[in-house]
Amino acid sequence: VLMQLNNLSKASQAASTSVLDEGLRQIYSIFERISLLDLDNNSVRPIYSGAKGDSAEKIHSLAELSHVVAEQWILADDREAFIRFWDVETLRRRLDESGRGSVSEYFRCLVRDGSYEWKQFIMVRYKPGQVLELVRSAKAELKRFRLNETDAGEAPDAVSVETIWQNLLHTDIVRLFWKDRDRRFLGVNQGFLDFYDFKSDQELIGKNDEELGWHVHPDLYMNDEYRVINEGVNIYNIPGRCLSKGVNRDILASKTPLFDERGDIVGLLGCFIDRDLLSVGDVSGGSAALRDDMTGLLNARGLREQARAFQDEFFLRNTDFMCLYTAPDDMSVINQQYGFAFGDKLITALGVKLKEAFGTSAAVGRLNGHQFTIVRQIRDKSELTAIRGTIKRAAAAIREIDGIPITLYLSIGYSLFSESQDLDMMAQSAEMRLLVDHDDHAPVENRHTGSSDFFRLYDDLPIAYAVYKVHTNRRQKVTDAEIFYANRLFERRAGRPLADMLGHSVRELFPELKENWYDLAGRAALRGETVTESLYFEETGQSYYLTANQIIRPGFCSFTYQETDLSGKPVDPVEV
Repeated sequence: VLMQLNNLSKASQAASTSVLDEGLRQIYSIFERISLLDLDNNSVRPIYSGAKGDSAEKIHSLAELSHVVAEQWILADDREAFIRFWDVETLRRRLDESGRGSVSEYFRCLVRDGSYEWKQFIMVRYKPGQVLELVRSAKAELKRFRLNETDAGEAPDAVSVETIWQNLLHTDIVRLFWKDRDRRFLGVNQGFLDFYDFKSDQELIGKNDEELGWHVHPDLYMNDEYRVINEGVNIYNIPGRCLSKGVNRDILASKTPLFDERGDIVGLLGCFIDRDLLSVGDVSGGSAALRDDMTGLLNARGLREQARAFQDEFFLRNTDFMCLYTAPDDMSVINQQYGFAFGDKLITALGVKLKEAFGTSAAVGRLNGHQFTIVRQIRDKSELTAIRGTIKRAAAAIREIDGIPITLYLSIGYSLFSESQDLDMMAQSAEMRLLVDHDDHAPVENRHTGSSDFFRLYDDLPIAYAVYKVHTNRRQKVTDAEIFYANRLFERRAGRPLADMLGHSVRELFPELKENWYDLAGRAALRGETVTESLYFEETGQSYYLTANQIIRPGFCSFTYQETDLSGKPVDPVEV
């Protein structure tokens, strides 16, 4: 006997489910993506996506998702409108005002082949506090519209001048710009913005090249542009260099007069190409040898080459420039606490911030370890305060690495080329001032740790040598000094361990020292004089021939102590 039981209610449900599934399949064939937006909980849940790897597969907050989709998938011209359409704060009101519980708009979206396609975005009220987002292609709809609007004599696939111009505005094949008769920027295309890493054209509109500071030799460009504007000439593929992303890059620039409808020259239209693009496919390495592997910034060799360009401009047109060193404080502590991989990420992040801050006005590089260098033209010393502030803000913008909160403090030292007119001396002076700046705000136990490394060449000097930082009163009279560095012979002559002297008061260490020593220190450290004198030191029972010079910066001086014989003449240091 065969017996079968059928639950008629379940069979009815199955039939209904089958109808529902068929209906859903029809819906899925119409829409490319369906998402459920929960306005009360500020969340989104993907329901269906026809594109594999679509960004909707990941759950974002509503505010985050609108910006993620806009940046990654929406044409730049449509992004602001798209973000307004997605605005949760106004969505409820717009749905109410629509009278049908839905709103829709069209936006151009990136598709898999790299082109942009019109798509319709529909927001439909689903339940209280919940909205369905439906996305479908509007390509066929747009095609029908174009066929209906096309004139009889125009081919359906004709491309308008406006369309061509819009493509030029978004291409990076050529960097376009246009200026008024005063050479101030009126507009640029997206390729231009990307080359200089600008977020918006508002950062440069109304400014000229000199105000932006991205040409080491600005006169060449200025003269060419005035010829275009005043003489109506065209110039083609003129080689030049400009600062972009912290590197002085080679470009080829072309410019032509910009005419109005009456035929008057109202400015210029220009474009340039990156000469590096001309060597694409060249396996010789190109500029790789000039770049730091970790950060992508210039390395020591690259910085040297950039500095030579600044040096040429100084001797040609007396345009001064600075070499600035900056480094995070207590980097060794950070590495010990979080590991070297964390430290490398921190260094890379700082490099990115410095390039963002100075990439269009300076050459930016990493010399070694955690030390960065910025080479930049400067018109007045008052700019240095603003530059220091910019560097501090760049460091403050780094608030976490790998989810670990961090506060970064930087030491800064700089030197102007005009101070020495020598690249090596300028770099040495900047590095010494970096050490001084670190000691000015480092904990007492960590002070002077870098000075011995910098002055290591003096360690075995056959003459006692020391560097002092003087202290003054309100009348700028030297009242005391602290020892910033001392070599081994000074240590032996003083009869004290070096660790007990660095950073300590001279008056406390050598209470019998005569007052004229402090006068000599003041003349050298504060006035920049080179002073010499013989002094008798009761502590050692020996007379010394002293030479004092200003070093590092005003407020610091170095002393050499050469022993004298009974007649007061200096003893040959080889005999010491």
